[in-house]
Amino acid sequence: MKTNTIRKGLLLLFLLLAHCGGGLMAQTFYEVQYTDKQGYDNYGLMLYTDEENCTLYLRRHTTDGNDFTFRQLAYVSESNDKDEEDYLVMACEEDNTPIFIWLWDKEESEEQQLVPYVTLDEDEEPEDWLRAKSFVEAGLQALAPEYLEQFIDPASDLFKQIIEARNEAMEGEKTADTERQAAIANLGDGTGIHNYILAAANEAEIQEAEKQNPQTGNAGAAASGNKQSGQTNGDVKQSAAGSTCNVSDRPMMHLFIVANTEVADIGQACRVDYNNIRNEMKGIAQSIGIRVKEYDVTGAGYSKEGLQQQISSLRPSANDIVVFLYTGHGFRFDDQKDPYPMMALTNNDYQPLEGNYVALSDVYNAICKKGARLNIVLSDCCNSKLGERRPLEGNTLFSRGNNNFSRKRLTELFFNAKGSLLSTAASPGEYSWCDAAGGMFTLSFIQSLRREISAMSTGAVSWQSVVDNTLKNALQRSSNNAEAQNGLKKVAVSF
Repeated sequence: MKTNTIRKGLLLLFLLLAHCGGGLMAQTFYEVQYTDKQGYDNYGLMLYTDEENCTLYLRRHTTDGNDFTFRQLAYVSESNDKDEEDYLVMACEEDNTPIFIWLWDKEESEEQQLVPYVTLDEDEEPEDWLRAKSFVEAGLQALAPEYLEQFIDPASDLFKQIIEARNEAMEGEKTADTERQAAIANLGDGTGIHNYILAAANEAEIQEAEKQNPQTGNAGAAASGNKQSGQTNGDVKQSAAGSTCNVSDRPMMHLFIVANTEVADIGQACRVDYNNIRNEMKGIAQSIGIRVKEYDVTGAGYSKEGLQQQISSLRPSANDIVVFLYTGHGFRFDDQKDPYPMMALTNNDYQPLEGNYVALSDVYNAICKKGARLNIVLSDCCNSKLGERRPLEGNTLFSRGNNNFSRKRLTELFFNAKGSLLSTAASPGEYSWCDAAGGMFTLSFIQSLRREISAMSTGAVSWQSVVDNTLKNALQRSSNNAEAQNGLKKVAVSF
């Protein structure tokens, strides 16, 4: 196994950009304020896409506040160390521009660590750095025209795009709130409306309804997120008799997660992958008003038999969606013709691999035969020779939870798509890289998905684009390693 030290500075970036939720996103806005050594107040609006693509719109005011200068600056992120101190840096190639530094300091609270230091000289001693006044996320709805025009030209295409995205986000929030209120208003005696509540209400409302309605099967477990490893959860009654909404037309998402969370070397990374993809898909389902049925093969239930039982229990309707993710060890035989990997379904080195593996292609074919409208099958594992282990690396960057998505694009991607896709992290002979923050492939998939559904994105939505960008991003992230991962894909999805 190839292991590298995970930098504290990168863990800090996790706190900075992901402490409110897992995963990556397309664009996030941040507002930064600081006073420089000349006493001038500086206000910036930062548009963060990823570690290589970040733009800062900066206003520098004079001491009386009446005059200012304006600059548009391109930034990149990287980790550094100085005097054995780990920190993360966002810097611009232009001269005389602020450098933002987040320092890992255990004596400070998390809130303090989220506010960066500022310097104009990368060689300046840390004791001479200035502390910014604030660094906070600005959601789309906060970007009112009168605020935005302080940083971006109102006549520019970017300004218009942001305002259009803001209006769509606000309209989507109104629509979602209307659906919630309609569901609550039509509760009546609770008969028949339960499925609609699952589809339209938020989780807190679902849990309250569960307590008062004894005819709910085990749907309460799905709403609360309580599960037992290796068990199917989220079962809901299919009948919606008496409901004012035709729930039978709404698809259900069948969410399979097979994660080797107990293995010693990569268990932590697999646990993060599990949480990231589960939170992402449940959030998507809630946003577009569909139900989720969960199938877990993890923990004590992580085994070949556990996977086979869950596949056998899958009975989707013709309009349903199946999402499958495997995260764990993978391998291939020397004489193997199938380019896709074998999934190693053992929890430790003392379990024999013989008879405890399943081909990813077999899982894909089995799921496709079930007849769901949309099948998404992913694996984040090595595709290397038997006996070689999935390596660890420490160069993954994060972003916060997604609050700038387009509900329209999200709905099109999951409601209008029909077909199947299969993708894996590594091509034959390659490793799949991961660290304590999860697998690069899984993180890249979430980032690419969020980029596709971003309110700032243009053009038609496409699963082909999601998969292409996933492999591209994972390759870029792994390019600093001895062996980069190219991955594989098979996409047959139409709209």
